[in-house]
Amino acid sequence: LGIGMGITVAPLTTAVMGAVSENNSGIASGINNTVARAAGVLAIALIGAFVLFSFKEAVEQGIVHLDMANELKAEIMQEAANFSAAKVPVGLTGNNVGLVEQLFRDSFLGAFNRAVYIASMLTFMGALMALIFIQPKNMSKDGELAD
Repeated sequence: LGIGMGITVAPLTTAVMGAVSENNSGIASGINNTVARAAGVLAIALIGAFVLFSFKEAVEQGIVHLDMANELKAEIMQEAANFSAAKVPVGLTGNNVGLVEQLFRDSFLGAFNRAVYIASMLTFMGALMALIFIQPKNMSKDGELAD
């Protein structure tokens, strides 16, 4: 995350601030920060919802193969809504306790891995967009901006 932020945020901020006159630099900075914060909140909300949905889906697919009463399966699905705080229902006994604990662990890791892949792809796409659309300004040989 740190490397991705360093690679994308600093050049983006430089491009935004360099694209406006000094008179509008405060407005540009405010807009840049607002958009960055809104994008972060939106990304966390959407990826968080995806992770919970993915976790519940994996648990639902996993309990199909377990040999237990439908009432216990319903309790497991109710617990799956608690995501990482999901607990094995009290009515489970024997080998099923370990199987459900393992199912919760595997489902959590699978959902988290999918979220990391999505975040990685979004970061890559952002870097690609920056490479394509952010063009450096022309510099003269002495390091000054050319007209």
